[in-house]
Amino acid sequence: MAGWDASARLLGIVRFRDAGDIEGALGALVRGGIELVEVTIDTPGALEAVDRGRRSGWAIGVGTVLEADQVDRSVDAGA
Repeated sequence: MAGWDASARLLGIVRFRDAGDIEGALGALVRGGIELVEVTIDTPGALEAVDRGRRSGWAIGVGTVLEADQVDRSVDAGA
């Protein structure tokens, strides 16, 4: 997924309380046809997963961003 479709009506959100297979969850959503995916920044390893997903061509957003430095780190990761 190189970009996102503005007409998409469903957003898949991934949130883990403990470390887990974030990339697997995001990949399953993308393969299942969910074009808009997000991982919450409070998920352990979220930004690393965003970076790897970006390199795979996925467009991934970051949610639950509450502070300016989180915005900067999310952008740096490729969100």
